[in-house]
Amino acid sequence: LTRDLKSSTNQMIQIGGGYLDIHGDLVRLDGDVEVGTVSGAKDVKFIGATSGAYMLWDQSEDKLEIKKGTIQVSKDTDAEFIALQLTNESDAADTTGQVSIQFDLEDTSGNAVDAGKILVLKEQSFTSTSSTQDSSMTFSTSLNGTLSEKMRINSSGNVGIGTTTPSEALDIKGNLHIEGNYIFIRSDSNNDGNLGKPQIHFSEDKVKA
Repeated sequence: LTRDLKSSTNQMIQIGGGYLDIHGDLVRLDGDVEVGTVSGAKDVKFIGATSGAYMLWDQSEDKLEIKKGTIQVSKDTDAEFIALQLTNESDAADTTGQVSIQFDLEDTSGNAVDAGKILVLKEQSFTSTSSTQDSSMTFSTSLNGTLSEKMRINSSGNVGIGTTTPSEALDIKGNLHIEGNYIFIRSDSNNDGNLGKPQIHFSEDKVKA
């Protein structure tokens, strides 16, 4: 289909079961849009108002790239609003399927450097049984240009800093600096007001309250 489309005229062209409506500088399409389904995949690019701004679907890498722009998602609801959902569709019987968000910062030469990452992983192979569906979340930062895990929250809610296997509500491997007026320790594991006798044990290889 070839047709001279001029912005000064209003034209409507029927394409399959839909219509392409040219109304001045406005182009509207009544129907679905598919690109690259007949003779191979194609790139789709939208140019922004700011110089150098665009949104590009790169077919060669199956990647959506947004340059010099932001993503804004909104909804008016009085319930929870899941604005972003990431799914790794791996159903392998192991723990290799992971999903993450990575943050990069550019150096003075304009090269993107891995600067931070939030990753969610399986603690064991997920099956259809809910008791196997335990996950952990890790937080990584860059030190001397190398991205590595610094903190982890496991499925029990235990937080580990400097360790990947936290066994307590807060498990820290390394020195601890606390600045304040006091440290308050309350032994009431059931939250019933019946206080026990909090203790602190010191040893060369382990400290446990």
